[in-house]
Amino acid sequence: MRVFSVLTIIFALFFLPFALELESSSEVSTIIGPRTWPLYILIFILVLAVYHLIKTELEKKRDQSAEDSNVDEYGESDHKQLGEEEKGWFENYRHFILLATIVIYCILINLLGFLPATFIFIAVCSIVLGLKNKLYVLITTVVGSFMIFMLFDYVLNIPLP
Repeated sequence: MRVFSVLTIIFALFFLPFALELESSSEVSTIIGPRTWPLYILIFILVLAVYHLIKTELEKKRDQSAEDSNVDEYGESDHKQLGEEEKGWFENYRHFILLATIVIYCILINLLGFLPATFIFIAVCSIVLGLKNKLYVLITTVVGSFMIFMLFDYVLNIPLP
């Protein structure tokens, strides 16, 4: 998990200067300029990645100290804590699956159009993030796609591709 946090921090720091080069709201005729959303999102990503890195390191130290205290008389420790289950491959690499889903989403936008690709993207992300009930996946997908459509079409007045 530490690698994911560091890569996310590098990603945000790499694109931050590009976001700062965009025009601000004072340079254009709209309330929020082209710089606003990319800058806010990159700062948000950076803050969350740093938080995640710190949280991961603290949990690693806590787990290490708990493991050291669980050593039996032979010097061996029980790696599996009470109530802790081993995670499978899918749970361990969920963040990489989400990154691959985003890349596929970008490709699908060009092939299918924005709304169908977004519909598929939201459904897949809901499942990857652990939503198991098919009705909830459908509701999340329909409501999310509708909200994105309304945001772009009516609030931001940006035509969707």
